[in-house]
Formats: sequence, structure tokens, C-alpha cells
Amino acid sequence: MPESNRNAKSSNSKRITLVILCLILVAVITIGLTRAAIKTIESSVRAEYGASLNAVMNTTEAALRFWTEQRKSELLRLSENEIVQSITLNLKEAFENQEARNLAAYRESTAVYLNSLDALQTKTEYHLISTEGKYLYSSRPLFNSQESAIARTSPRLFQDALQGKAAFIPPMKIKTGPSTFETFVFFIAPIVFEEKVIGVIASSHNPEDKISQIMSLGRIGESGESYIINEQGLLVSLSRFKETLINLDKIAGSESEILAVQLTVPSKDAPANTQLTEMAKSITQFESSQNLGGYVGYRGAQVIGTWKWLPELHLGIATEISFAEANLPFKKAKNTIIALVAVNIGIALSTSIVFFVMSNTTNRKLRKSASILEETVDSRTHELLKIAKELESQKMTLQSILDNIPDPIFCKDSEGRYVQINKSFAKLTGYSQAFIVDKTDYELYDKDEAEFFTKDDEKLLSSGLAHIVERNTIDVTGKELLFETRKTLIHYAGEDKAGILGISRDITDRKRYEGAMLNATKAAQEASNAKSEFLARMSHEIRTPMNGVLGMIDLLLDTRLTSDQTHKLKVAKNSASSLLTIINDILDFSRVEAGKMEIESLDFNLPQQIENVAQTLAIRSDAKGIELIVDVSDIQQKMVVGDAVRLRQVLTNLISNAIKFTEVGQIVVRAKTINQGDTTRLECSVEDTGIGIPDSKLEHLFESFMQVDTSTTRVYGGSGLGLAICERLIELMGGRIQVSSNINKGSIFSFDINLKTSLLEDKPPARSNIVGWQVLVVDDNETNREILASQLESWGVKPILAIDAFDALDKLNSAPLELDLIITDMNMPNKDGLSLVADIKMIDRYKDVKILMLSSMSFQMSVAEFGSLGLDSCLMKPVGSSELFNTIALMSRDESTASNDVIAVNADKQLSDIVKWPNYHKVLIVEDNSINQLVAEGILQRLGLQYGVAIDGSIAIQTLIQSEIDQPYTLILMDCQMPVLDGYKATAKIRQGDAGERYKNIPIIAMTANAMKGDREKCLQSGMNDYVPKPIDVGVLQKALVSGFSLTPKPLLNFHMLGSVDNNMITDSQIIIPNNLLTMDWESAPPILINQPTIYLKSLALFKKQHGDTSFVFPTTRVDMDLLRDKLHTIKGSSGNVGLIKLYRLAIVLEEKISENKLISSDLKRFNLLLGDAISDIDNVLKINKKDNFESDTKRLVKDILNEIMPLVSRSELVPFELVDELADIAKDHDDDLVLHVIVNALEEFDYEKTKKLIEGTL
Repeated sequence: MPESNRNAKSSNSKRITLVILCLILVAVITIGLTRAAIKTIESSVRAEYGASLNAVMNTTEAALRFWTEQRKSELLRLSENEIVQSITLNLKEAFENQEARNLAAYRESTAVYLNSLDALQTKTEYHLISTEGKYLYSSRPLFNSQESAIARTSPRLFQDALQGKAAFIPPMKIKTGPSTFETFVFFIAPIVFEEKVIGVIASSHNPEDKISQIMSLGRIGESGESYIINEQGLLVSLSRFKETLINLDKIAGSESEILAVQLTVPSKDAPANTQLTEMAKSITQFESSQNLGGYVGYRGAQVIGTWKWLPELHLGIATEISFAEANLPFKKAKNTIIALVAVNIGIALSTSIVFFVMSNTTNRKLRKSASILEETVDSRTHELLKIAKELESQKMTLQSILDNIPDPIFCKDSEGRYVQINKSFAKLTGYSQAFIVDKTDYELYDKDEAEFFTKDDEKLLSSGLAHIVERNTIDVTGKELLFETRKTLIHYAGEDKAGILGISRDITDRKRYEGAMLNATKAAQEASNAKSEFLARMSHEIRTPMNGVLGMIDLLLDTRLTSDQTHKLKVAKNSASSLLTIINDILDFSRVEAGKMEIESLDFNLPQQIENVAQTLAIRSDAKGIELIVDVSDIQQKMVVGDAVRLRQVLTNLISNAIKFTEVGQIVVRAKTINQGDTTRLECSVEDTGIGIPDSKLEHLFESFMQVDTSTTRVYGGSGLGLAICERLIELMGGRIQVSSNINKGSIFSFDINLKTSLLEDKPPARSNIVGWQVLVVDDNETNREILASQLESWGVKPILAIDAFDALDKLNSAPLELDLIITDMNMPNKDGLSLVADIKMIDRYKDVKILMLSSMSFQMSVAEFGSLGLDSCLMKPVGSSELFNTIALMSRDESTASNDVIAVNADKQLSDIVKWPNYHKVLIVEDNSINQLVAEGILQRLGLQYGVAIDGSIAIQTLIQSEIDQPYTLILMDCQMPVLDGYKATAKIRQGDAGERYKNIPIIAMTANAMKGDREKCLQSGMNDYVPKPIDVGVLQKALVSGFSLTPKPLLNFHMLGSVDNNMITDSQIIIPNNLLTMDWESAPPILINQPTIYLKSLALFKKQHGDTSFVFPTTRVDMDLLRDKLHTIKGSSGNVGLIKLYRLAIVLEEKISENKLISSDLKRFNLLLGDAISDIDNVLKINKKDNFESDTKRLVKDILNEIMPLVSRSELVPFELVDELADIAKDHDDDLVLHVIVNALEEFDYEKTKKLIEGTL
């Protein structure tokens, strides 16, 4: 037994040893397998988390891209809106021209329109930016007119917009108050008009709103978050852990973390450490990556994450989760497995001794442990599946968002297969979402549709540029809809090739709405135009009969009347004039209120304009015995650019009011200029000694329909609109008006306006020898004396001042004076100017001194009467400075050859009635149009001036060269547009000396039918001295002649001209005016030659001959269009001169339309009809004025007539019409004499050079 026991014991010992060895082997294998399993589980968990993080980031990125693309699409649609384009053009023009009132109105209307687009927009803020980067309009008024932060901080993206691309601008901070800043995200898109970018439209958003909402979709678990950062590593969306950032002192409690937190690694020693996190550093280097092993995040915690750089948005997107949270399932599983393995090994070792006894129990426990292990693994697997389901739920959320968007949305891969769509897209196609996915366009649409979509996709994939396409589509109900689709590239994770994101929108209703808006705008514009046309028509319809009433009253006043009849007619005339003034005021006020009053910018002479206004009103002031004084001596800048008509209207109103409310004393108009570089500031005042204005009325004085005295017993009438209109006009010219007044002492109305400094120089003063003259000035008005003294001193003349006639005589008798001129006022107390002149003529020493009288309008005498009283010249007050200078300069000339000196009188009637020219003046007319030649000759004949004619610039130069030494021309009237050599080039050649040295400085006055801006400047710059527009106004021409003759060089003066012209010739007949003329208005626009019937009828016959068979057709080439414009220009000048006023006005309109490329065929049809009416009118006038020609028994020989004509054409002088008609009658009887017919035709065309050669050949 002992042996058996030993064997058993040995066997047991071996068995135990074997079991222990097996257990040790199992333990080692178990530990190895457990370790490998743990690593496998760890890799699997990390891979799953990496995939989950990528899925969350891609989902968030897709939502972000969708939102940005939708915003860009909306903005592009808005930029293409015609109303927005029109608003931008208006804002740009008003901003560039600094029109503050218009700019404010346009901004207000812009705000109203943009706020009305709720159906298209999402309650955001909009901004319109100029191409120079200035805010034209902003939803935030503080930004208006400031430099755009977009252009300043993101110039490259702003330039992309100017090149036609829409862009997303990353968040930026902008100052919105003295100490406040706000963060904005901008979208910008170009505004294109006529293929040119005219501005940029931008929308602004708060990144705390939509961007942060989108990023919140990327939050997973308790520590996971998605956020975006910029190129500088700054956070640009809200953080999930704001409290942590506050505790780390990265932000203050009330501060937003956006653009305030840089993603750096915090530490205990340096919370504000500047070392970027691994993710932030990678993004700032524009990289995309993933770290699942763990790194320190911006909160100081270990995190794992994935990130991506988005170049289209200039932002990086990242999704992170705490390493601890991500590793928690794995850690739990690992600890459980390790614990179980340790327990199993312990159990195995502890039970090795009782292996055999407890083998079954041990096996059960091992199986149970394995079961527990399996359950634990299953539990952790379920947790991972739960996380996957959460990710799937987020995907479904994104799909739900897409499905709830009413716009069809689709995503395609690079092969054109649909990857994802929403319900709206499926509904539009009529297929299910599941059916569409993985299909191509060829499987869903017909061939044409599919080819269109495929080519459009290929265009996007090749260019990479997002674009919008509009296309009509038939939905499943058969209804035709207009869709707008914006396509852009989208990048899928794990794929090299980009896909396509498309967002479509039904714009059928929007297009209909925009059409309705355009129609409404057009209707409003038409209503406004109708109102303006109605006002203009009513003004014309009322003023035309009113002018007739006034004209007939004037005619009656010129007849023999009783004193009672005269009184009643004057009352009627005053009443009609007052009514006409009120009508004009109402029309002007309506224009101003409607914003139709436009301020022109034309060059004009400022002091001359002010003096002309005062001279026009001088009769009214003189009738009341009031002295009207003008002081423009402080005007340094004479030539300015502005609206002379509106300035004249303001001055006329203020001076008229001063005359109305002043009974005794004087009215002083003062003006001065302040040069501010390109701008000239005019300060002007009108001071009177009238009744004054109460203080209580001053505040409301400039209100519409306001009068100082509104009682029914008021003495002074008026509409109450004059000052209101003045204020509006002055504001339009960039100025303001003020008034100060004292009761019974008078008022001062002062205003200032901005004018541009003209590039033109004032006409140089006439050359004279008055420098160093001594002039005695006699005037009882101190203000007048001061002004005259100032003017004379500025010309180098020494004034000697006398306060009245007695003071003047004392100065003359007390000491001998070397006087060159005496200027005396007419109306002085105790002793008037005429009495003073009589006394001076009694003093031998001064009897030959020239005397210039300053007289009132009411004192008028003939030239002979002035001469008999010992006067050399007389000027009507108020006297203009240039007029005074010209008169003195003419008086300074040696005019011994002239029997009568110039007596220059300023009055409202034509100067030709009272001016007698020295007989050494001779004018050369250079004009190619025979009708205009005839008109110019008729006017010069009427003015009593000798003249010659040349039909173009080349012949003009030859005429000057061939003129005799003692028969020179002293002035040239030059047409601008002529064949061979036009007026501009001819003037240049004359100034170069091509016509002879003596004619280099001859005065040249331009005559042209061009009256557009810049034409006058062109004439003056070419070397001409003055400018007279066609149709020629006799008064304007005569003033130009007076001014021009003062510039005539001395070598051309003081010759006795052969022949003479009687300017007081009596017409041998009167023009008979037929009824029912269609194109003439003899009442409002009588022909220039109405008092010269023979010449006038001849000019009508010439017009008919030249244009009787003319008919215009619409041109098809640019050359034909230019020819048409030249023909219209010719007809415009001729028709205006012969009184065809309606044809003249229509020619102006058509010529402007050609310049603006707006001419249409119906315009020419209307012109042809009106031209036919004009020829009909001419026939009627010629027929009714035709005289019976009784043929004489014997006709003169042709040779005798030609001998009489020859010397006239040789000197380029007008051939009397009687001679031409006589020769024409003979030609009728000699049809075979072709030369004679050609001579008659040349004479009728005023081609004297051709006539001369033909006559030489005949004789």
C-alpha cells in the first residue's frame, strides 16, 4: 500500500505539475491573446471614431456650404434685378456729383425697395458699394459714404467681385459706434449694367446666428464640438465651452468668443500661451488632416479630431471630442477584460491543488467568466452602434433639413450621377428619391434636356466657376415654370474629383412681380411725365393768349387815346403782367417740387450777367424814382461755370421785390467772389431802403405762398412763390439765402452759391490809350461815386470826384485840370447834368473835353439831340463795367474821319435804332449757306454797316488778301461749319498771318447753329473773339459788334469807305401774312427780316429752292447718319433765320437724338411731313405777296446789267435783288443761253467768285 500510495502521490504530483504547467501555459496564452484583442478593439474603436468624426464634419461642412451657396445665389439674383441696377446708377451719379438731397432720397427709396423683398430675402442687412469701395447705401446709416471695410480688409475678394464673381467674406470686426464693435460675415456680388460692373451689392450676417447654429449640428457626446477658424487661428463660431474660456481668461464674461479667442495651447504657467494647437497650426498652413492619437486642444484638454481647410470660404472647419470621452468605452472594456483575465488566472492557480476535485466547478466558472466577457464585449459593441446611430440620425436630420427646403436641391458626383437630392427635387421630376439616386440625367429626362444639363455640368467641372442658369421646365402637372439654378463645385471626403451641388428656385412669380414693378414704375414715370407735359401745355396755352393780350394793349397804347382810355389800358396791362408772372411762378414751383428743375453747367461771364439783370429792371426802378446801383468790382473770377438762367431768375426776383417794396431811396446790388481752386464761391446781396419786414414774418418768409401782408387790404400783390422758388434754386446750386430787415429802414437779402471756376478766360479788354487819363466824375449818390471810382482806378484812370454840379464847377474853376473826360449824372438836385454840361461848354479850357452822360431810362433823346447838347456819349444806368469801358475806349480813338461818334445807349429796345457807326467799319460775312448769307446781309444792311461776302474759309482768306489797303475789313462774321475750309481752321490760319499781317488780330465773331455745351468754348479756343448763335438775334449780334469793333486794330481804322448803306431805309412795302400758317408763329417768333420784305421773300424762295424736294430716309450706315446730321444742321440754321420756327425746333430735337443714338424712323417721317408743311407755308407767303410784273417796252442789254454787277462781285458786295431779278427775267426769254442761266443761278446762290469768272468770260 505504501508503494501504491507513493505512486498515487507521485502520480498526483505529476498531475498537479502538469496542471500547473498547463495553467501557466494557458495564462501566458490568455494574456497574449487578451493583449492582442485589446489592441484590436482599440484600433477598431479609434477607426470608428475617426469615421464618425469625418461623417459629422462632412455633414456640418455640407450644411455650411449649402447656406453660403444659397446666400450667394440670392445675392446674385438681387444683383441682376433691373430695379437694383437702376437704383445703383442713381446712387452712383448722386454720390459722384455730391447731390446731397438726391442722395438722401435715393437711399430712402432703396431701403423701401429692399425691405419689400421679404419673399426673396431672410431679413438681413444690405449694402450697395461703389467700384471705388465707398458705401453708396447701407442698412446701417452710419456706414453711408464711408469706405467699405470689405474693400479695405479683403481687397482681393472685392476685386474678384469687380471682375464679375460672387464671394463669401470671412467674419470681421467693424466699428459701429464711438467705442463699439460688431462682427459681420459678408456676401458680395457684382452689379452689372450693360456688360459693365457699376457697383457691388453685399449682405451682412452675424456669425453668432446662422454659422454658429450650423456648427452646433456637429456636437457629439458630452465634449464633442464642431467649429470654424480663420487664417490667423481665431475662432469664428460660438464655442460649446464658453465658461471654460472665461476661466482660462481668454475672454471676459460678457465678451463674445468670435474673433476674440485664438486656438492656442493653454498651460498653468502661461494661460495666454501663443503656441497654436496642432489642429489650428495645420489649418493656418491650409492643410487638412486627422489625429486620433490625441493632442492638447484650445481648452487644455487632450482631444482627438479631424479638420479641413475650405479654400472657397477662406476658413477651416474642425470636429473634436475629448480623448477621455472617446476612449471611455475602450477603457471600460480593457479594464473589464484585464480584471476577468486576472480573476481567471487567479482561480486557475488557486484551484490547481484541487484540480481534480473542483474541475467541474472550475470549468463552470470559466464558462461563466467567458460568458461575462462576451456580454461585456457585446455591451461595448452596442455603445459603439449607438454612436453610429447618432451619426446616422444627424445625417437624417440634415436630409430632413434639405427635404423641408422648398427649393429643389441635388448633389452629383464627377460622373454626373445623383448622390443626394431632397423631396422638392423628387417632386419636380415625378420620381421617388430612392429611384433618382445613382441615376444620370439621361435616365431621367429626354435627350435634349439631358444634353443641356450634361453640357452645363461639364462647363462647371472644367472651369470651376460657380454660375447660374435659367431654364423653363415642365413639372409633373404639365405646368411650365421658370427655374433658376445655381451650380457650384462640392468636394466629397475620400474622393479626388469634385462633384456638383445644385440649388434651383422657382422664379416664375418673382419674374412676374418684377415685371409688375417695372410696369408700375413705368406707369408712375408716365404719370409724372403727363403731369409735367400738362403743366407745360397749360403754361403755353395760358401764356400764349396772355402775350396776345399784352401785345394788343401795347399796340393800343401807341394809338391816339383819351387820358381815361390810357389809364384803363395801363391798368389792364399791369393786371395781365401780374397774372403772367403768377403763372410763371406756379410753373417753376411745380418743376422744383417735382424734382424736374435741373441745374445746367455752362460757362458765362458773372459780372456781365448781374449787370444785365439790373439793366433789364432799370425802367421799373427809374419809374419810381429809385436809384438802382450795381457793384461788381469785387468779382475777381469773371468767367464761371453754372446755371446763368437760374441765377438771373433769383436776381430778377430779389431786385423786383426790392423795387416793389421801396418808394424812396436806393437799391444796391453787391457781389463778390471767393476763389477756392476749382470752385468759385459767389456772395451776393440786394439791399433796399424799403418798408422792411417784421421779425415775426422773417421765419416763414421763404415758405410757399407766404406773403408778409396777407390781409384783404394789402397794398402789394404777388403769388407768394417768388422767394420760395429762390430758396429752392439757391439750394440746388449748393447755397443758402438769408434776410435781415428793419421796419421802415429796409431789407438785405443775401445769398451764396457754388460755381465752378471756368477754364475759359474772360475776353481781354479792348486796347485803348485811357491809361493815365484824368476823369472828373460828378454824381450826387455816394455809392455810385465809389463804384465808378473803383472801376476807373482798375483801368489805370485817375478819378476826380464831385458830389454835385456846383462842386464840379468849383473844382473846374478853382484850379486848372488836365481832364480827358467828364462823366456826369443826369438827375442831380438843384442843378441837373444838362445844365452842368452847358456851363462847362462856356469854359474855354474845357469846351472840347469829351463828356459822357449817365442817364435814367426815362430820359431818352435822339442822337442829334445829344450832339446838339455837347454830349459825346450817353449810357443808361445802371451801367455795366464792360459797357462803360468799351464806350470810353471808343471815345479815346482818333475819329476825325467820322462825322458822328458812337452814341452808346443801354435800353431795352434794339441798339440799331440809336447807334450810328463810324463810316470806316466794314464787315466780312463768311457763310456757305445762301439763306443765312441773305439774312446776315439783311441785318447788316439794317444796321447801316458795309460788308462783303465769302462762301467758305478759303475764299475768305483770299478776300482779305485781295482787299485794298485803304478799304480794309474791320470785323469778320464767321460761320463754323463750311466746306473746303471751316470756320475753326480759317480762324487759325488768319491768326497765323495767312491773310496778311494786318489781319492777324482782326475781331472774329462766330455764327453757328450749334448751341450745345462746349460749342462756345470751342469757338473761343480756336481764336475767335465772340459767339452768336443761330437763328441770329439782332440785339445779340449788335452787342457783339459793339464789343468786337472795340478790338479792331488801329491799322485797320480811320479809312474812308467807298459807298454807304442807309440803316434808316424805309421799306417800300409790308409783308402780308396769310392765315392758317402751319410752321410759322409770327406773334411769338417773327422772322428777323420782317421789316425788309424784299430780302425776306428772297430768302424764302431760296429755302424752297434748296429744300423743296428734300425727303429723308432712315440711314443704314454710320456715314449716312453723319450726312443726315449735317443736312439737319443746315436746315436748322436756315429755318430759324427765315421764321420756320416749328421746323427749326424739330431739327434741334432730331440732331440731339442722333448724338444720343436715339433716332428712330418715325422721327424722320414726322420731320418730312413738317418740312412739307413749311414749303406749303412758303408758297402761301410768296403767293400772297407776289406783285404783278409789268414788262417794260424795252429791256436793257445783258451786257449793261453784267457791267453793273461786275464791280460788286469783285468786291464781294451784295448784288441788289432788282438786278438779279432783271437778269433772271431776260434769261427766261433766252433758254438757249446756258451761260446766262448759270450766272443767274450763281447770283441766287451768292457764289460771287463763280459769278465773277463767268462774267469775265462773257464780257
